[in-house]
Amino acid sequence: MASYFWINGRMNRLEWWAGTLCSTVLCIIVAVAAGYGGDPESMPASLAVIVLGVTAAMMWFNVCITIQRFHDRNKSGLWFFIGLIPVIGSLWILIECGFLRGSSGPNEYGDPAGSLSADALTAEIDGLRRGRSQAMRQVNSAGSMQRAAANTGNPGPGVGRTRGGFGRRGQNALH
Repeated sequence: MASYFWINGRMNRLEWWAGTLCSTVLCIIVAVAAGYGGDPESMPASLAVIVLGVTAAMMWFNVCITIQRFHDRNKSGLWFFIGLIPVIGSLWILIECGFLRGSSGPNEYGDPAGSLSADALTAEIDGLRRGRSQAMRQVNSAGSMQRAAANTGNPGPGVGRTRGGFGRRGQNALH
């Protein structure tokens, strides 16, 4: 997954659409909050600061995800500025970032979004192996605890006890 607040790296279409959708929803919420009471002058100062902060963060967020999406298309992040051209620029970004496939394989901006480099993949596999061996140790220790309980004649909590319930199990427990 891409880092949403940095301009380095690549982002696939799905992540870009998800980020754009989240940003749009948050902008609508901020717009409703900014329209507090219908008169911007009546907005409390604390709410105005929050609206300003969220707006600035969303602007930076949109810049970053669009630049990363252009990187996925093997284009410079400077293509972001095409959005400054009225109507045509916005359509260009929408088509380029939202509908066109990114370059396959590594490009000058890194590996494809969602892929791991060979070193990162090796580290991930090693981490999974360590996690699996720890899980196996826990299972083995739980099994040895059950064997120890069986040797002492104490079946352990909840073992060998029946509870009432529906169906045959419930009928057998009552008889």
